[in-house]
Amino acid sequence: MQEQPPVEETEQPPETLAEEAEQAAETPGEEVVETTIELPEWVPEQIRDLWLLIQDQPLLAFVVIVVVGYVLAVIARNVICRGIARLTAKTETDFDDRLIELLHRPVFQTVFLCALVPATRTLGLPFTKTVVHILQTIVVLTWLFAGFPISRLVLEGLGAVRDRFQIIEERTIPLFDITMKLLLFGGATYVVLLIWGINPAAWLASAGVLGIAVGFAAKDTLANLFAGFFIVADTPYKLGDFVILPT
Repeated sequence: MQEQPPVEETEQPPETLAEEAEQAAETPGEEVVETTIELPEWVPEQIRDLWLLIQDQPLLAFVVIVVVGYVLAVIARNVICRGIARLTAKTETDFDDRLIELLHRPVFQTVFLCALVPATRTLGLPFTKTVVHILQTIVVLTWLFAGFPISRLVLEGLGAVRDRFQIIEERTIPLFDITMKLLLFGGATYVVLLIWGINPAAWLASAGVLGIAVGFAAKDTLANLFAGFFIVADTPYKLGDFVILPT
């Protein structure tokens, strides 16, 4: 039996190794998606075993999570709204009824969209991370658009209690309403930037510089605006009073 000659290992030249390393660095890595969802320990063992069988079929797991999320959303909406209704059952105003009506949609959508996040991950799609960010953004926008009428309702409720909140009245509510909307919009924008992994520091610095420029350009207008606000807030005179101006 003849012995086979040893195979000599051919070494690649340094230029070839450098080119392969450069191509590997330029090739983007694939997104690793975690498709398995572990149930907490307090869940009965029979349900956990059943869930392990369901996870073998990604489409079936997606449907199950969506159905469970819808049911939980309905339950959360009813529990929260009925709880608020019981706490405010003895009130004489319609403030609580209007507040419950405004909370119906955002509570339901928040719970349902939160359930869609793990449901999307079970499918193992390559763009799962983008879909999750979109769902989180929709949740933020849902509460943003719900916050506008809720803030207006709260201001109207505070304005009705004139003994405690004299500064909030019919003439100052529009100013406070605009301020609340700007704060809500700014907070929602900040959260959305964080969701998409964008550093908001540069945006805040740019907004600060822009605010200074606008302040210098419209200082007279802003001075008149704040002067009018303090006149309304301090109420040195009211509607129907005669003001004698020096001539």
